[in-house]
Amino acid sequence: MFPIHQKHTPTDACVNWAQHCLGPKLTISAMAEHAHQNKYHFSVICQKTKQRFLLVETHNDISSSLKFTTTTKILRKNGIHTPQVHHQKFSTEACWMIVDHFGDETMLDWLNQRPTERQQNIVIHHCLCEIQKFQKQKIEYPIPTYNTEKIRNDMQRCETDYLQNLLGASLSPREKAHLAHAKTYISEQIEKIPNAPMHFDFHSANIMMLPEKTLGILDFQDIQIGPINYDLASLLTDHYYHHPHLKISHTIQKFYDEFVSKEHQSQISAQLFTEMTQLIAIQRHLKNIGIFSKLYLQGKKHYLNHIPGMMHRLQQLCLQNEILAKLPGIIWSSSLAANLDKKLIENQKQSTNESVIETSVQ
Repeated sequence: MFPIHQKHTPTDACVNWAQHCLGPKLTISAMAEHAHQNKYHFSVICQKTKQRFLLVETHNDISSSLKFTTTTKILRKNGIHTPQVHHQKFSTEACWMIVDHFGDETMLDWLNQRPTERQQNIVIHHCLCEIQKFQKQKIEYPIPTYNTEKIRNDMQRCETDYLQNLLGASLSPREKAHLAHAKTYISEQIEKIPNAPMHFDFHSANIMMLPEKTLGILDFQDIQIGPINYDLASLLTDHYYHHPHLKISHTIQKFYDEFVSKEHQSQISAQLFTEMTQLIAIQRHLKNIGIFSKLYLQGKKHYLNHIPGMMHRLQQLCLQNEILAKLPGIIWSSSLAANLDKKLIENQKQSTNESVIETSVQ
């Protein structure tokens, strides 16, 4: 699902530091490509103890690393299984961390193995419990609120990074007006949802399957205050895995019945909660279509392959909402779809050629 680039290796300074922390004999190997720029992950095995760790090297992004180390301590203390930081070093140019290695099986990997319905229900229930744990967190430092402005700005990514920068397309004045109206409607509706702390990117690739039915949670450093069903929408309308419609409907109802407080149930009905969760899913798809386009343009080519799937799910969701029914036709017209198909074919050819070259070198 995510490519591993063997050419990515930690800097000599980072390796020397890791040897100082863990011992001179280490086996270091590259891990799957990460969405964040200037951040690289490596698997480290200490040959003396046979312990396995995750080595993280980050360049020019001290704030993200500081948030990670601070937040993981708080979340672990409050019952969420996040990686423990064993060693860390910060400088003006680079940050190095040695943290727990949660293994190689994400929830995404597990879902692709086609588990039974009962097994899926058990794991999804655990995920809902984790969402509730996040909502009960008392963070000891100010965390941002995912307000209307940010919600709109994230949807704007679709127009800027996908339509303009990736496809080189421009909308007619009428299409721009319709798209602006849709974004205003979505943001105003989402604003009505009660807020609580949220992970902000709670999907299957950020959830690790650990022994004894334990879930390991990753990529939590962007925790924010936002809609109580935002993480639910992230889980069920995953941009990497497509859950069946009935599974999504059943899980939304389950979350409402078992995890939404009586106070919030008095403010929002089950039907409205479902509709609001669908709106958040639409907003996330618009946001991530833009983000994945930008990642592709930055050289992370495999992200392009996930855009058609998000477009199809966006289309299905919008068809259930009369106000948004025409939205997919604006950003997913036949001509735009054909343009994207050409890029997908070119991307596939390039990936194949790179694989052949890499095999030849080896």
